[in-house]
Amino acid sequence: MRTADGWRAPGSHLPRDATHTLTLSLAGRGKWRLILAEKTPDTKHAVIAAIDDSWKELRRALGSLSAADMEAPGVTGDWTPKDVLGHITTWEAELLAVVASGQQKSYPDLDGFNQQAVKSKRKLDAREVLAQLEETHRARRDGLAAAPAAYFEKSHPVRRSVDADTVEHYDEHVRSLREWARSPRQ
Repeated sequence: MRTADGWRAPGSHLPRDATHTLTLSLAGRGKWRLILAEKTPDTKHAVIAAIDDSWKELRRALGSLSAADMEAPGVTGDWTPKDVLGHITTWEAELLAVVASGQQKSYPDLDGFNQQAVKSKRKLDAREVLAQLEETHRARRDGLAAAPAAYFEKSHPVRRSVDADTVEHYDEHVRSLREWARSPRQ
């Protein structure tokens, strides 16, 4: 049976990331080796799939918000949902720079950087922020797709930025957006 992540036998419970060997003995005529090889997912595609899943959760978290909600403060401090999306856009753009250079960047004043990024996008309306988010997200997807596979290995310095600026970042803000959406507002 072919699945999205490779070949699996129907009802197989074998791990997706393994190759299994079964040795058969044919009545003393020697041994045959049968290799049940499942497609080993490469790390790059597995990381990109995890990013896509987290991105979908972020989009779902936004699905119930109205235009008025997008401008209401309190998601994270005084940030609005629109501010959170502008912030995510900034970090996706930063990740593109990291992937292009192959080197992590340092941010001595991370809070100041985040506040400045949010402040610079506050003049935009929600539609503009959403359009910018989608455009940057597409560029980030293309950038990661073109990046060397080595960047996705846990030991590579770029991988920390990939995780921090995508899955970990989306998940953090999905939680805060959902909590905020459930809370009463005035």
